[in-house]
Order: sequence, then C-alpha cells, then structure tokens
Amino acid sequence: MSYQFKCIIAEDERRMANLVRLLGHWDDFQIDIVDICYNGIDAFDSIIKNKPNLVITDIKMPGHDGLALIEKCRENSIECAFIIVSGYKHFEYAKSAMQYGVVDYILKPIDEEQLNTAIGKSIQIIKEKNTSGIIKTERDEYFDKYQNIKYSDFWRQLFLSAYNNRSFLKEKYIEILPSEETSKVYRIIFIRTSIDYILDKNTLFREKLGTLLKSVETARLSCLYQYSQEGIYILLNYENDLDIYINQVISGIYYKLSNLTEIFDDFDLSFGYSNKTSSISDLVNIMREAISAESSKFVYGKNKIISFEMIRNLPRFIPQSILTDEIVNHLKDAYEYLKINAIYDLHQEVLKKCEKYHSSNPWDMIKMQQYLVDVTLSLFINNVEELEVKRIDIWWISSQTYRFVDFINLTLMTIEKYFEDYLLEQKQIHILPTEKALNFIF
Repeated sequence: MSYQFKCIIAEDERRMANLVRLLGHWDDFQIDIVDICYNGIDAFDSIIKNKPNLVITDIKMPGHDGLALIEKCRENSIECAFIIVSGYKHFEYAKSAMQYGVVDYILKPIDEEQLNTAIGKSIQIIKEKNTSGIIKTERDEYFDKYQNIKYSDFWRQLFLSAYNNRSFLKEKYIEILPSEETSKVYRIIFIRTSIDYILDKNTLFREKLGTLLKSVETARLSCLYQYSQEGIYILLNYENDLDIYINQVISGIYYKLSNLTEIFDDFDLSFGYSNKTSSISDLVNIMREAISAESSKFVYGKNKIISFEMIRNLPRFIPQSILTDEIVNHLKDAYEYLKINAIYDLHQEVLKKCEKYHSSNPWDMIKMQQYLVDVTLSLFINNVEELEVKRIDIWWISSQTYRFVDFINLTLMTIEKYFEDYLLEQKQIHILPTEKALNFIF
C-alpha cells in the first residue's frame, strides 16, 4: 500500500510508543510510521532525515523534551504537525505547548478515539497546507512592494476612514490590495503593546512578527501589515474554507510574540480581530471591528486574543450622553476665562458620569475619548489640520490603562497638562487679554 503521509513517534517509554502505534488508524489516514524514537535528540535527527508530515511526541523525554523538540523544528523552519502526549502531572505544561502551533494534546492513559480524532485533525490541517500550494517564491518582492509611501498611505486612510467616518476610495489603492476573488475573504487583526519602542525598526519583535507572517503565507493566504504609532495592522486575505487554520495562525502568532517577555520585560500584548468579509468595500467596517475588539481589553483585561464576536452584544452609548451641551458650554466658559479649577471640576464630573459605562462597547469608549479631546482642543485650536496633528495620543493612553474609567481619567489629566503647556506657550508670545483683565479685577 502506498502512503500519502509520514509520521514519527517520539516516546521514551517503549510500551507507550507501541501503544500509540497499535491504537492509531494509520491505514485509514494513509499514514506510514517511518520511525519510532526514544529520545528527543534521535527524534530531531529522524525528522531531518525522514521529513515527516506528523510527529507524535511525549512532553518529557531525555535529550530534547517535547517542547524543545518542537521549538527546534520551528527554528529550523521544519513544517510538520505535532501532537503532544502528556501525563496528568504535565497537563498544564502540555497545554502551554499549544503556543508552538501544536495541533492537539493527548492525556495519558491514551484513549483510542481521542488519539485518532487528533490524528484526523492533523491530517486535515496538513491537507489544507498542501493544497494551498508552495509559499510564494516572489514573497520578498511582494513585501518590498508594499513598504512604500502609497502602502503607508493606504493604512493611514483606512484608519482615518474607520475612525472619522471619512470616505475610503478603494480604487486609489486597488493595485496594492489582494485581488477581490469570490472564494476569498478579508479579516483584519489589530495588535497593541504597552512598550512603544518594541515597534521600532530592527527590533526583535518586528523581526519575529515579520518572519511569522511570511512563514504562514501561501497561495491561499496572503498577509499585508503595517506598523504605526497606534499599533500593528494586519490584513489577511484567504480562502473562505480556511477558518480553522486562520484561527490557529492568529493564536500561534500571539503566543510566539508573548514569549518575548523574557527579552522585553513585563510588556502587555493585546490582539483584536474582526469578522471576515468578502468585499473590499467592507475594509473600513472590519478595521473598526478589529480596533473595537482590541480596545475591549478595558472590559476583558489585557494579554488576550479578542474577537469582534465577543463584544458584539456589549451595551452601547453615545458620547453626548456624557459630554452634554451644558458641560461643553461650561468648558468653553472655563477655557475662555482661564478657570483652571473649573476645568478640573468639570473633568471630575465627566469622569463620574463615565463610571456607569465602564463595561460598554469599546468603540463607543474610543469615540467618547475622541469627542472629549476634540471638544477640548477645538476650543483653542481653530485649524482642523492642526488639531489632527496635535491630537492627544489615545493609543498611548490606552496602553497605560486597564479600565475604561482609568482611560478617561488619564485622558483628562493629559488634556489638563496640554492646556497648561498651551497657556505657557501663549504667555511667552504675549499676555492674553483675558488674563490681563483678570489681573486688573483681582
């Protein structure tokens, strides 16, 4: 019988290795067991030699343990599926191995049905990768093409369209976008970290992410991505039937990047990803969904992967329900007559109103913060373009906070500091007429 797939079993207990060999429905899956290894070093050598599609490995072995074996294979760009076998006392250890792209884990004593379910899942993923074709040979040229001014402008305009309801002219960027095919869909991932410099050029974080994205790209999956001061945007374009694989790709990228905590001490990492759409015209909507999902760390906490589906049913509110016309008018009065204490009191009133919305939809939270910033800055900045340049960095603020109320509080503190700096700048230019009048009165 000719076999379509090859498998290696890595298990230091000979009895357990034989049990795996006996319980697996190998012929049904067209799998040939090409080797059984009893330590991690021999297993790695055999993987290099035999190039298996699937490796079933124990979590604890002499030489390389299961995790070290998997990591060593990944470091050497060896593409094979892994199934972990674990004893009960190593159960949590085995679960953590999922971050290395392990397809499944099996708890000892081995159950025949569980084993073959895991094997079937592995073969399905292997088939998807095989049918998706070889990774594009022109990939480097492909990525270079998009690292230009027009590509950066595409992401900026997409972000501004999502954020400020601007029109997005897809025709302008049609040449740099993946083709709109009936069998393919789009999905956006938005990534934020708590350490800004982690996204600087030539950092290990950027190198790692770039390598990970290139490694998953195939003829059926393309990835466009952009770094910005807000975070990282990733546009996935893939065959509609790859949803299971895409979820594994997202999880794998997240856990791989999370491992960099050993280098970048104590940094937070939040992933938000959108629903899928088949239309380029919906890119603005799924951008908004990805940003909303990431921002829901205020509700669900940081260091998580959050999908837009998780937040769809959160309660909604409008910014004007907090920043009423009355409060806005009082703010205008306070700024006009330089009433610092009044500004502080009004900010505290806004903060108190925000308390009851701490678990609301995160997109409304962002719009609330943006409205607060725009109202404040527009009181003493007339030029719209200048307002956009001087906009308070909401993404830096969001990276420093865990709760929506803290988010708004830090925003208010930042506005107050901005206002004080603005007044100092104006004083250096000339004495404000209002201030001169107040000095005369008092």
